[in-house]
Amino acid sequence: MSDQQLSRMMTDFCRQRLFGVLTEFEVELVQRYLDMLIDRRQLPPNVGHRPNWAQIAVESGVDKTRLRAASEHLRYGLEELIREIPKLPPLEPHRGRPPTQLSHSKAGRVPKSTKAKTSIALPRATRSKSRQPPPKSKPGPKPRPIVEFPSAAPGPWEDPSDFPSALALHMRRHGDSCWQLCRSIVKPEEAFDRKTVQSWLSSENSPATLESFEILRRIERRYRLPVGYFRSKLLATNRSARLIHPH
Repeated sequence: MSDQQLSRMMTDFCRQRLFGVLTEFEVELVQRYLDMLIDRRQLPPNVGHRPNWAQIAVESGVDKTRLRAASEHLRYGLEELIREIPKLPPLEPHRGRPPTQLSHSKAGRVPKSTKAKTSIALPRATRSKSRQPPPKSKPGPKPRPIVEFPSAAPGPWEDPSDFPSALALHMRRHGDSCWQLCRSIVKPEEAFDRKTVQSWLSSENSPATLESFEILRRIERRYRLPVGYFRSKLLATNRSARLIHPH
């Protein structure tokens, strides 16, 4: 099975099994997440022998409670990916073998003049390059295009008081996974990656550096939120933590 066939299978699976359990917008987020796993040859995250719904929720942008409600249906699709993704062809194209040298024991020694002419007419670098196959396009579905200001899902929403919930809410409203968000706001030379956003969403970590606050400013701009919106959520979260765990 090719990656395109597996991607179409997951699209059909989402339409047949998840509609009615999840909203149309949530089904689209799940479908994008499954396509991302196929595109990157990445298996769904597990805890023991069960899907890690908390991590899947963070990476897909679908609320964890909503995912658990659809877990009995979605589990079949994840199990299919676990079986089929290892069978997909590798992403990197195979390079051609280096040119085989002449066997002097059978063919006899090549005269020096012939060697010199051969090396001048066709250097080693040229010979190797001529045997390499032409570069292939990366298999799998193309990544979603980067949109500077993605549209938010219609309908009212309630503003959370804590930072992780606020960030997760606006990522869901704008259809961003951690991977897509970082692709859209992080510059190529910067070391910031999606794992940091995942740690913010899971409350394992929180922004505390100038670099992190700059990322928050870019997220606020992307979602057209007021300047300092996430900083105010951080202050509220920290105040609550001090009340719960007094020194």
